[in-house]
Amino acid sequence: MHFYRVLTGMVLFLATGTWAFNKTASQEVRIYSGPDKILEDHSLYAPKARSQSHNEQNYLRPNALCVEAIVASNCCYYTIYDGYAKKNINYKGPKPVFGSEEAARNWAKQQIPRMVFLLPYDGAEVSLGQGWHYNNGGEHSGLDSWRDTVQLGKDVSFDVLAAAPGRVVTKLWDDWFGNTVIIEHTAHDGTKYRTIYMHLRDGFSHDVKSARAMVPPDKNANDNWAKYARYAKYTPLKLFWGQESDTIAVNVGDWVRMGQYIGKSGNTGAGGAGNGLNNDGTPFDKIRANNHLHFMLTVPSPQTPDEWVFIDAFGVYNQVSSGCYASTKEVEYPRFFVPWAFSGNRFGSIWGK
Repeated sequence: MHFYRVLTGMVLFLATGTWAFNKTASQEVRIYSGPDKILEDHSLYAPKARSQSHNEQNYLRPNALCVEAIVASNCCYYTIYDGYAKKNINYKGPKPVFGSEEAARNWAKQQIPRMVFLLPYDGAEVSLGQGWHYNNGGEHSGLDSWRDTVQLGKDVSFDVLAAAPGRVVTKLWDDWFGNTVIIEHTAHDGTKYRTIYMHLRDGFSHDVKSARAMVPPDKNANDNWAKYARYAKYTPLKLFWGQESDTIAVNVGDWVRMGQYIGKSGNTGAGGAGNGLNNDGTPFDKIRANNHLHFMLTVPSPQTPDEWVFIDAFGVYNQVSSGCYASTKEVEYPRFFVPWAFSGNRFGSIWGK
C-alpha cells in the first residue's frame, strides 16, 4: 500500500526525470485554530443518503496512517452552466457515482496528480477551516478557507488565486453559490481537472442587486434562503458585501496563469452567508460575516459524459479537525497541492498546457 506525504503533488518529477526547483514562498497549509466557526452547509444539494451494508460498515475501518478516509460523500449534486461549452454540466460527490465506499476508494487511489496545483490563496494569511467533511461530521466534498486573523471594522476578504493554469469555463451568479468561477486545467498528457471557486464578490451593487432578486421558497421561513433575502434587504453594508471595485477579474474564455488573481473571497449566495445569519438577516459574527472561499477540485466522471466528480485536493477525505490536513501528515490517498511556489524555467509536463 502506498502512503502519500505532501510531496505526492510532485509525483511527476519521479515519472519524468530529476528536476531542480527553487523554494521561493511557503505554501504550507495553515489550519485555523481560533474560536470562530465557518458556518456553511451544502447538504441541501446532497442526494438522500442510503444506509450502508454490513460489509461497507466494516470496510470503513482500515489501518490508515493518519485517519480513516470516508471517500464516498453524497455531497453534492450541482448542475452548473458552462459558459464556454454553452451547456449545463453536472458535478457530483463520489457516492452517487460509484455507489459504495470500496468502489469510491479504489477510484480515488488512481487519481494521481498529472500537474501542479497550488493553494488558491496566500497561505501566510489564510487558513483552512473545513475539509472533505465538515467538522460537525456533515458531508462537504470541498474546502472552506478564511483569513486567519481579523479585526473589528476591517475588511476580512482576501485574494483568491487560480490554483493552476487553465481556461475559465464558468463565471456566473447562483442564488446558492453566489458568484462562482470554474477553471478547466489540462495536463500535458491530456488529463483534465476543474477547480471551482464559490461565494466570491463581484462588486457591491451587482451582488446586492442579485441577492435582492432572489425569491426564497418561503419568505416567512427561517431557512438560509429567507435569512439571506433579509440580509440583502436590511444589511447592505460594504464592510460585509465589499466595495464596487471588488469585482471578478476574469471572464469566460480567458486563459489564466497559476496564481493569477481571480477575485475577492466573500459570502455571496444563500449557501455563503445563510448559515451564519440570525433569523432577522444580521450576521452572527459581526467581524467576519461568514466571509470565506469554498473551493472544490473535480475530475471527469469515468461513467458519464459532461459529469465531473469531486476529489479531496489534500487526499485526506475526512475532517480538518482530524489534524490530517497538515502537509507533514501521511495519508492514504494522493495529495494535489504542493508545498512551495516555484520560480525559474517551466518544469516539463507538471505545469499543464
